[in-house]
Parts: sequence; structure tokens; C-alpha cells
Amino acid sequence: MKMYHFKIKPTKRLFNMKGALQREIVEDVPPLVAVASCKLIALQVHFETNFIIDFLKVEFGASHLTAFLCCEKTEILKFTQNLFSSNYKVAIYDTYVGDFPKYEPSPDNVFVLDLDCFNSPEILDKAHEEKMLLTPYKWLLLTRNMENVKQMKNKLFKYDILVDSLIYLGLKLNDSAYSLSEIFKFYKGGPIHNRQLVVWMKDGGFGDYKGTVITNARRNLMGTLLKTAVVIVYNESYNHLWDYRRKHVDSLTKPNFLLMNILIEYVNGTKDFTYFKTWGYKNKTDKWYDGMIGEMQKDRIELSASSLYITKERIPDLDFLSLTLPTEIKFIFRQPPLSHVTNIFILPFSTTVWISLFGLVTLAVVVIYVVKSWEHKRGIARKKLEEVTVSDSVMVALGAVCQQGTIYEPMSDNGKTATEPLRKEIFDERLRFKTNRGFISLEEGIRRLRQGFYAFHCELPPAYTLISEQFLESEKCGLQTLQYVQAGQLWLPIKKRSPFREILKIGLQKFHEYGIQSRELNRLQDKKPKCLGTGNSYVSVGLVEATPAIVILAAGFSIALILFIFEHIVHCISTISK
Repeated sequence: MKMYHFKIKPTKRLFNMKGALQREIVEDVPPLVAVASCKLIALQVHFETNFIIDFLKVEFGASHLTAFLCCEKTEILKFTQNLFSSNYKVAIYDTYVGDFPKYEPSPDNVFVLDLDCFNSPEILDKAHEEKMLLTPYKWLLLTRNMENVKQMKNKLFKYDILVDSLIYLGLKLNDSAYSLSEIFKFYKGGPIHNRQLVVWMKDGGFGDYKGTVITNARRNLMGTLLKTAVVIVYNESYNHLWDYRRKHVDSLTKPNFLLMNILIEYVNGTKDFTYFKTWGYKNKTDKWYDGMIGEMQKDRIELSASSLYITKERIPDLDFLSLTLPTEIKFIFRQPPLSHVTNIFILPFSTTVWISLFGLVTLAVVVIYVVKSWEHKRGIARKKLEEVTVSDSVMVALGAVCQQGTIYEPMSDNGKTATEPLRKEIFDERLRFKTNRGFISLEEGIRRLRQGFYAFHCELPPAYTLISEQFLESEKCGLQTLQYVQAGQLWLPIKKRSPFREILKIGLQKFHEYGIQSRELNRLQDKKPKCLGTGNSYVSVGLVEATPAIVILAAGFSIALILFIFEHIVHCISTISK
């Protein structure tokens, strides 16, 4: 296909277009350069250039054109001069020569086809082969003949010109008016819709028309069938998708299932749900998935009502609509009594305070010894004392300490932080070498959690549902959570390059703004139960709580017995020596 490349400068000649016309360019033409950056196909001068320029400004805001022309070269020159004067870059191709060029999609690229050209159907065929009729490529088809419109619709019927397509038709009504309409199909094999948007007038342009937002203009899908996947792990969920019961079962599916029903009604689609047991796993020998994702790969399913995590392996095969289901996965446990995790007798003070106390007691022993010695020498003590010893001073000081109480609260941080080595150790010990023994049902995990001294790693909203139903009010107090891994958030997937993606995505965003999404989540996802029973709860004191005191008492008895025996031996030796 031959391309005409123009460089226009004041008082310069247009370079010879491979033997074509040369002529002078007037002085007041601005020095613009035409480059190959978008496709304008087979345009003839009898179409108003102003209509095209107004269309580009209103509908796309584009500044690049590529033209495939079937008119005389003098007409080509007039057409390019009009576009250059409006600051548009243009590349022109001869539609009768060579191969069809291919361009990468760009927001500045617009393709215009004159349906009155004899070979315009071939241009459409070549564009279809290169997948250049699909979004995000932009097209404007021009004609003066309604018969060409009918032929064009028959031609496009074979192509996938779906609801996200950006193909427009400009039909010349007379020398000063054009009818602008949009062309698309709701589904593959469906009829072509030619929906009129506005009439352009030579004097008034498009008037108040500001362009089409296709996600609003084409939101009504006119009953288009939307094949939707639903992952159901537990069979009982088939009976509770609508009634908000057993909401802890298949908790990742039920909120999205209800949202998807509302969404399909919002866009006036037809529901067609297909149920799966698994989201899908990639085959190690090829690129295909099984389960729900595999059906999307094979173009059998359009979207899903079951959310999943975005992973590097899934991105090439899926697109994603919205984050509809925020979730938390953590360890949940009942805070154990302090006596089971630490020595409660050393908790009243921090380490530095204990050191200070021991230092203070030592100082007190010295002071008491000095004072008692001084009192003994002066004879001012209430009772005649024998020689004052260090052991007497120690006993006095300890007696004073043991008779004092304290309400000191430790200020040190007793929180524990899970580090990466700890995560690895938990994984190796609990999961890697235990096959399926590391996994238990939600019901069993909550039962063990209620018994205490058990941490359960699970999704929190379903766990809170069972806790609210099964725990006593006093048992709901002291629930703690601990982050183990950063699991990310769950997104609703849709088939790769689905034409309904933007329409459905904006619908879900509106649900979020209007509160519809929050309403469904609040009904199906429970929050952490509030602690309302602290006044009626009692904590028993058992052997565990008293163990440190018993150990200290036993140690004291043992030391006292040893000292008694030692003193008795010393006394006997002293008596015998005398």
C-alpha cells in the first residue's frame, strides 16, 4: 500500500509524490509536518473536513490521522491542507496499492473510512484480520449512500463489533448536514445496532453535544446473556445463596453472588450461572487452567461471582473488575491468663525497678546495721541487744519489704511480634510435613478456640459468625488476633478483554458509592463480637497461679533447713571445743 508523506513549509514546493503533482503552497500556510500516526481511510474531499475535525475534538480529542484515499491527488492536497491548518498530523495511504499497514493502538489514533470507495469492504476485511476493529482502535466510517450503510452492516455482522467498540458512522444528509451514529453489537453473532447520536450542521456544528460515554450510553444490554461462574465448595450453600443463612459457609461467594445478581439486573442482562467446585489450578505441562479460570480461558464464561486473589500467574489470563470483598486472615485466640505465660509475681515491676529495689534493700541493710550498731554502743536501744550482726540487719530489711504493698503497673511493652523466622517455623512444623493434618474445619477450629490455649488461623468474618452464635458473653472477652501473612485482597475476575468490563466495573463502583455493597457486606460479614460480660465473669485461682509462691516458699524452707543444720553443726563444734 502506497503512503503519501507530506512536509509543508511556506513558499516551498511539495515534494514529488513518486511522480505525482507538484505545486506551490501559499505563504500563510503554517509549517506543520504530517506523520504516520493513525488511519484515515479512503476519504474524498466532498466530505466536509470541518465535520471530521469537530468529530475528533468532541468524541476523542485526537490529533493524529492516517488516510487511505481513493481520490485524485489534487483532492488529497486540499484535504491535507485543511487538516494541517487545524494542527492535525496526517499520514495518507493509497488504498489500491500494497499491503494493509498495522499500527499499535494509541489514544491519539483515529481511522476514517469512506464507504463510497470501491474497495472499502476489503479495507474492513484487512482491518478485521489485524484485529484493528476492536477497542481501543477508533473508527469513523463516512458515506453519502444508504445502500452503502446496508452493505457495511452486512459486512460488520461477521465481525465482533461489541459494546466496547469505538466505531462511528457519519452519513451525509445534504451539503450542510451529517448524521452521526454509533455502531456495535451486544453479543457475538447478534444484530448490528446503528444508534443515532446527533446531527451535525455546517453552521452550528454539533451544538450542545459533548461526546458519548459508552459505559453510560450502552449500559442497557437489552437482555444480553452474561454467563457467570460461581464457586461452591459446600453443597449446603446451594440452598442458602439468597436467604442470608449459614453465612460462614462459602463466605467468599455469597456476598459477591448477591452483588452480581443486582449488577446484572442493573445493566439489564440475562443471568446464566454455572457452578464449579474449584477456582482452578494451572496445568504444569501447558498454559491451561482447570475449574472456573479454565472456562474463562476457553471463552465459555464471561465473568465470576466468586472473588479470588490477584497473582502473577493469573494476570495474563484474567482481567479484574473491582475489590468487592475486603477480608482478613489472621490467627485468632483467647488471651490466656497471665499465670500461664509468665511469673505473675514479677510483673508488678520492670527489670530496672527490681534492680533498684534490690539496691535499695542492700542500702537499707547497711543503714540499719550502722544505726543499730550506733544505738548498741550508745545504749539507747529499747532493749538490750547482743552484738549487732549483718544477718540481723538483713532480716529487718526483708521484714520491712515484705510488709509493704504496691500498685505499680509495669510500663514495658510485653507484646510479642511474629518475625519471619517464626513464620517459617510455624509453616514447617504445622503444615509442610503433615499432609492434611494441619488443616481442620472452621467449626472444629472454633470449638478448640473456645476451650482455650489454642490459636486458629482462619478468615475472621466467618469465625466471628460462629463465635457470636456459640460463645458465652464472658467468653467473647479477651479475643485477640495476630497477623501471620499478608494475604492481599480479593477481586472479582472477568474474562480477558471482555467487552463488558468497563460497563460492569463502573456499575460496581456505583454500588460502592451508593452503599449497596456495604449493605450486603454488613448482612453477610460479622464484626468482632463486643465484650459485654466482664461483670459476671470469674477467674479461678489454681495451682498454676500459686506455683511461683510455692516455689519461693519451698526454697525458703530448704535454705532455712540448711542454715539450721549448719548452725547446729557449728554450735556442736563450739561446745565440744570448749
